Amino acid sequence: MARDGIEIDISGLEEVERTLSRLAPNSARNILRNTTTDIARELRDEARSNAPVDEGTLRKAIKSRRRRGDTDEAAAALYITQGKSEKYDAWYWTFVEWGTVKKQSQHFLLPAMMTIMAAMDELLGRYFIRRYDKEIERLARKKAKGKS
Repeated sequence: MARDGIEIDISGLEEVERTLSRLAPNSARNILRNTTTDIARELRDEARSNAPVDEGTLRKAIKSRRRRGDTDEAAAALYITQGKSEKYDAWYWTFVEWGTVKKQSQHFLLPAMMTIMAAMDELLGRYFIRRYDKEIERLARKKAKGKS
């Protein structure tokens, strides 16, 4: 299954890195992984809502998941399933997004990316803070258990 994609790099997270350095490395890595996965989910949902309604195949074919790779990497991907072996085969998605000679483009990914990029500060705050607070509570409970 081919997975062509568009990559979005989030930079300027020095304060986040400093904050996370106070936690255990595993906790910090998990928070960043979960945060990027949550943001990819937001992008997926936005792209689905922007996708034109056909029989629903294109909307259902838009997926997101955490990318596995380097142990220190916190990355997630948005992809559109395509191929005969897939449950939802949206092989035509590029024709919808960019248009053809006979059909005008109906952008659904580009506006979704622009919306998410515009809301990135709010999304980072929402997901990162929630994950960070949960991790602090978990570590506090773990520490309290150890002292009992």
